[in-house]
Amino acid sequence: MEKVQLVAKCTYNLEEFTLFHSHVGEYQLVTKLGAKAKYWNSQKDILEQKQPGWTW
Repeated sequence: MEKVQLVAKCTYNLEEFTLFHSHVGEYQLVTKLGAKAKYWNSQKDILEQKQPGWTW
């Protein structure tokens, strides 16, 4: 059975500012614009929605 990996990149004006990596389980700050990453990481319901609940 293979684990599924989710990587979601958030961009603004063609600049990547945060990314979510399912193996890490939280948003990661890429630039100063990614200050919301700290807030998103504190919201457990948001993180749970991003975690894949299935495998292949």
